[in-house]
Amino acid sequence: MREWKGSIEKKSHGVTKLLQQVGSLKKETTKLHEKLQQSQQEVKTLLTEKSKEALELSEKNLRLQVEVERLKEELAHKNEELVKEREALTDDAANSYMAGFEDTVA
Repeated sequence: MREWKGSIEKKSHGVTKLLQQVGSLKKETTKLHEKLQQSQQEVKTLLTEKSKEALELSEKNLRLQVEVERLKEELAHKNEELVKEREALTDDAANSYMAGFEDTVA
């Protein structure tokens, strides 16, 4: 009987230890779950911020591409004007030379 009583006390003590360990594990699991939720929220926040930044950069890139195309067109137009001016100046120089030559011949 004493042996049986001692065995029961030992098992009871073991069960108590196990219950304490389970309680401790539950607390630790709860803390880890809270940390995980907090980390997930931080990741969502960062992802949202980075998504906004990427969208803003994409929009800025688009605006800059439009500006570059506008400047290319403007440059092409200026180049056409310069070619016309150069031709006009060349014609003026040639006409002046020709008029001077004609005056000399006359």
